[in-house]
This record gives sequence, structure tokens and C-alpha cells, in this order.
Amino acid sequence: MNLLKTIEDRARAVCPRIMFPESDEPRILEMACEAVTRGIARPILVGDEREIGALAAQHGISLEGVSVMPMDEALLDEYAENFSSEQPAVSWKMMRRKLKSPLYFAACMVHYNDADSFIAGYRHSTGDVILAASSMIGYAEGVSTISSFNLVTIPGFQGSEGENIIFTDVAVCVDPSAEKLAEIAMLAADAARRLIGWEPRVAFLSYSTKGSGESPFVEKVTNALEILHARRPDIVADGEFQLEVALSESAACKKLEEPGEVAGRANILVFPDIQAGNTNIKAVKLFAKANSIGPILTGFRKPVSDLSRTGSLEHLISTVSAVATLCGND
Repeated sequence: MNLLKTIEDRARAVCPRIMFPESDEPRILEMACEAVTRGIARPILVGDEREIGALAAQHGISLEGVSVMPMDEALLDEYAENFSSEQPAVSWKMMRRKLKSPLYFAACMVHYNDADSFIAGYRHSTGDVILAASSMIGYAEGVSTISSFNLVTIPGFQGSEGENIIFTDVAVCVDPSAEKLAEIAMLAADAARRLIGWEPRVAFLSYSTKGSGESPFVEKVTNALEILHARRPDIVADGEFQLEVALSESAACKKLEEPGEVAGRANILVFPDIQAGNTNIKAVKLFAKANSIGPILTGFRKPVSDLSRTGSLEHLISTVSAVATLCGND
């Protein structure tokens, strides 16, 4: 199955309004143009129309069908007034100052349903994107952890979903507690259902398989699994597993008396910390020429995504398609 095409087709059926606050970057203008061409989103660039038009012309980019939202002073005043009324702890002056940033302005438009999502991170750090979304959009109900997932396609890999698998979390939570690790898994499992219709089989990874090693690192992973089972019995999950046990049925049969539903057939890999997750996703990209959609941020009230600064235009468009699809299930 061509998963990227499936996601793009689903995005085309939704075609949401997506804010792009980094409109002074030619690659972002290219991405907006391509999103219109493919019909996967209605891009809204933040900034001065003449300046954006001049930059597009300089790089030979057509902005036909792309909207531009200037940071109008009257609109900024209105947003500041409304938000400070909703959040008494945030003064009008403080809010007005934040809204001078295109990043916060885009997030505020999403908060007030004047747009469906925003995508940023080509020039801003992941932390900047998360802070803007946290401040303006807020967390989804019942969520206390913001994390991320990547949908990875590895040529030649033969897993339970063909060449496709989900990695989480490779970009946000540096050293999550057992509670946070469980929530990272829950958010990724829910996203897998919403984005591609998978029935999640979640593997919590470690250097140990079912007690073959003992340390606080292993204990954290096993505790996370217990928490997930208690909170979300609808999610099929198991661990702790070494990588080959999670993905290879033959390895699972050799190392486990009863492999169960997940071992050898996992479609979501939960890494114990960001060092393991980030290193692994970069390894499969470099060594196996893997493609990756994301990191897609999880845990917010509305879909939000970070961007890879080194990603190709096709990679960036795949991220737009994923966010657009999630908007349809929001």
C-alpha cells in the first residue's frame, strides 16, 4: 500500500486552512504553492502581501490560490482583548506583545477557529513551536504531556504494516518519566488510528526483553506499560522488548515463550528517551534511506506540526498532508 498517497488522498478530502507563519522563507512559499497544486490544504501565509509577493517572484514561485494574512493592528488588538478576557492571568499588554510574533499570531488564529492548524519550525526551534501552541491553543482534554511521532517508511523493511512504522517520541520529551512515557504511547496510538486507520500494536523498547536485564531504565519502561494498561486497556501494548523482538517474529519466538499480539508484529515503537529515539530515526534515514513524515506534535487541542529543517520539499508536503488529515478527525 502506498501510504503517502493514501494520506494525501485523505488530506484532499479535508483541505483545511493551515497557517504558515514563516513566510519569509522561500521553501515555505514553495510548500504553500505545492499544497494548493495538490489540493491538500488552503495555506495562509502570515505577513505583508507585497513583501511575500516580491520574495515569491524573486524565486519564481506562484502564489495563486495562496492566502496572505497581514498582521493588522486592529485584529491584533481584538485578539489581545479577547484572549486577556478569557485568561485573566494574561494582561492585554502581555498578549499584545506576544502577538507581534507571526508564530503566536498564527497559533492565536487557530485558537479562535480562524484557521484549523499551523505548521512551523523551518526557522523556529521545536521548543518555540511548542511554547506558542501551548500558550495559545492549549492541551487536549486529559493530556499533560506534549510529544511527537514520526511515520517512517523504510525501503526493504518487512514489518506488520509493510515498509511502514511509527516512531515515538524522537523530538520532544528528553527523559520522560514512566507516566509521561505511557502518555506518549497513548497519543501515538490515537494518532495512528486517526491518521491511517491502523489498529495499534505498541512496543515499549529497552535493551532488555521481559526481565533479561535489571536497572532503573528497565523499571521505567515496565512501569510505563503497566500505566498504559490501567488507563487505556483498549490499546494493545507489550514490553519491555529489544528492537528485534518487537519487529521480528522469529526473534520473538526464540526469546519469548508466549510472544503475544505485539512481539514481532509491532507497528508503533516507543523509545525510552529522546537519545534512543532521535538516534534511531536518523540512523534509518542515513543507512536505509528511510522517508519520514513528522515530527507531528501530539497532545494539543488542534493539530500542530514541527518541521525538519533538512527535509526535502516532498517531505515537507507529506507533513502538510498528515496534519491536514488529522484536521479532518479533530
